[in-house]
Amino acid sequence: MGFRGKYYLQGNTLLEVSEVVFNKIHSAINVYEVIRIIEGKPLFLEKHCDRLHQSAKHINVNYKCDCDEMFGKIRTLVLNNNIVNGNIKIVLQYPGSGDSRFMFFIPHNYPKPEDFVQGIEMLSLIAERSQPNAKISNPSLRGRANQIIKETGAAEILLVDNKGFITEGSRSNIFLVRNNSIFTPTLDQVLPGVTRAMAIEICKQSGIDLIETNIKYSGLKTFQGAFITGTSPNILPVRKIDDLYFDVAMPLVRKIMAGYEKLILEYLVGLDKIYGCGFRVDCT
Repeated sequence: MGFRGKYYLQGNTLLEVSEVVFNKIHSAINVYEVIRIIEGKPLFLEKHCDRLHQSAKHINVNYKCDCDEMFGKIRTLVLNNNIVNGNIKIVLQYPGSGDSRFMFFIPHNYPKPEDFVQGIEMLSLIAERSQPNAKISNPSLRGRANQIIKETGAAEILLVDNKGFITEGSRSNIFLVRNNSIFTPTLDQVLPGVTRAMAIEICKQSGIDLIETNIKYSGLKTFQGAFITGTSPNILPVRKIDDLYFDVAMPLVRKIMAGYEKLILEYLVGLDKIYGCGFRVDCT
């Protein structure tokens, strides 16, 4: 089952999870968002709310994500499930009957500590998303990627479009390093990842040359380094894509990784200042 914990939210109502509910949620087109929870606190909540709103617009669903309201719902799930670390999925079902807004904890697969040192392996897959700029459920693509991961042990799948350009990971965005420059596919080809945006901001603030451009799969051999970004992997170096190996110890990649960890800490400290006791599970 795709739930973690005992309770989920439908609208503002707290209910017990069941297989029937899970099947219902995934029986229609879904716009969704996944937010990482660290010690009971949602990471980069405002940016996830904005992306959920933008994704809904892509399928003509009028949804305004209120961060304070979302904060309250997250706290409800954290306290009632007694889960303080993990991922919460928000689903807007379309078409739906009644209240078709759902929130629940989902199983997660975070990188192991050694993955951040040794890097991960990726395999490529020729596949395209019909609406890459919106976070919309795509069971067929997700199933194909999951099957490859299960059969091979690869950590992530790199998507390549029918023209031979790399786009993104099945659950991540991709960045490549050549000399002292960072390259990533243009925004029109990919999901505008929250962690992707943070990595780009780190590059700008640090004076790192960042280039958004079309990248041919055949040109991967011209890059020395690679990393992915995402809600679960954070910023994670890539050791190998198919038969190509990359340098996981590049100082430029390590600098961006350290910058992201600093942003996480600053954001979580900022939440305490804004909401006070609100995000702590030991509040009374």
